[in-house]
Amino acid sequence: MLKKLVLVGFALVVFVGLTGCEELADWLLGGTTGVEGKLELAAGVEGDLDDTKVYLYDNPDFEGDYEEKASADEYEDDDTKATFEFEDIDEDDYYLLAWKDLDDDDEISYGDPVGIYDGKYGEDEPEEIDVDEGEMTDVGTIKMYIYEGATTGSIQVNSIPTGATIYLDGSSTGKTTDALLENVSEGSHTVKLVKSDYEDWQQSVNVTAGQTTTIDAALIPEGGGDITSISISGTIEDYLGVNDYVLEVYFSYDTELGSDDEWDNTDVGTSFSNVTFSVPSAYQSGCYVIIVGWTCYDYYGDGGYDMVFGFHGDTGGENPTYQALQLQSSYSGIYLDAYWIIDDGCEAALKAPDVVRSSGWNRLTR
Repeated sequence: MLKKLVLVGFALVVFVGLTGCEELADWLLGGTTGVEGKLELAAGVEGDLDDTKVYLYDNPDFEGDYEEKASADEYEDDDTKATFEFEDIDEDDYYLLAWKDLDDDDEISYGDPVGIYDGKYGEDEPEEIDVDEGEMTDVGTIKMYIYEGATTGSIQVNSIPTGATIYLDGSSTGKTTDALLENVSEGSHTVKLVKSDYEDWQQSVNVTAGQTTTIDAALIPEGGGDITSISISGTIEDYLGVNDYVLEVYFSYDTELGSDDEWDNTDVGTSFSNVTFSVPSAYQSGCYVIIVGWTCYDYYGDGGYDMVFGFHGDTGGENPTYQALQLQSSYSGIYLDAYWIIDDGCEAALKAPDVVRSSGWNRLTR
């Protein structure tokens, strides 16, 4: 027995002397957990792989912080090729990105050599790398291509009401509004929205690479027909004690105020019920309504006519905001918090976005 132990000990000494401690640990524990592979400039790509970095991410979009980072080692006789290795990493699923930041701007930009496993960055979806405990996963050769900019864009699809199924070019996306459609090829596409008890909605949209196009859809109830008039009930928060306001509505085909939108107004008190407005013929389906209350008051005591106003849906932030409501026959519970003021701005064109967002307004003391 003693003789066998001596022989085993001698064998271990010889093994350590030949392989080193790390190899012994790997042998005893079953191997290193890691990823290894090669990099190579794709055909027609000039330059070298000096200072190229390789990253492992936990998501295919390469968003957030990377999980692991390694430097590529160039071949001594060929700087268009390199090797890389990750050792002692966690058993997990990873996505690999290799990148040389030519312009040192800390972001992948035009002209940078970029590689992924497995495919071409910006065109293909990266494949998942399954790393098992105690195994070194070889991903083979990663081709490095010159990044030529984004080839896809996005579409932000919103609707009132929300919850409509989104179809893109005739196929369901599996998403419902409001949602962002990513990696949409550049060019013209057709977006269709389908929701129970509402008419189908469809529109063509042009997608620009690297940009997001926004769609705001107002769904029309089935069998609803045209809406020729609306009635509004609600209250105005009156900090001035004047009890004399103008209720104004804007009809718009998007969710933003615009100088071309049609509008109408009438005098009301601080509490109003079933105030009726006619809907312009051009806005009798698929549009939005924006509601504001305002009054003229010499707030600063300088003999001027200052406008005090408040929009329905104001979020109470640093700037005046508003909510665009889907066109319907009646609105109840409208609340107008009239605590914004424009010096000498009575009857200003609040529908002009530059007025609403200008620095010419202040807050009332509440």
